[in-house]
Amino acid sequence: MSIKKTIIYRLVVDPIALLITYVLTGELSGSIIAVLLIEAFSTAFYYVLDRLM
Repeated sequence: MSIKKTIIYRLVVDPIALLITYVLTGELSGSIIAVLLIEAFSTAFYYVLDRLM
């Protein structure tokens, strides 16, 4: 997994994830926790996807 690909992926996914969770929960602290969970999941998913390619 290239670092550049990961950084681009993060820059796209993180703000969107934060925005969606903030809109849904209406609180920033909750959305930060949610984003951390999404992070963990998407990192694992991205790693598996990268291994399969």
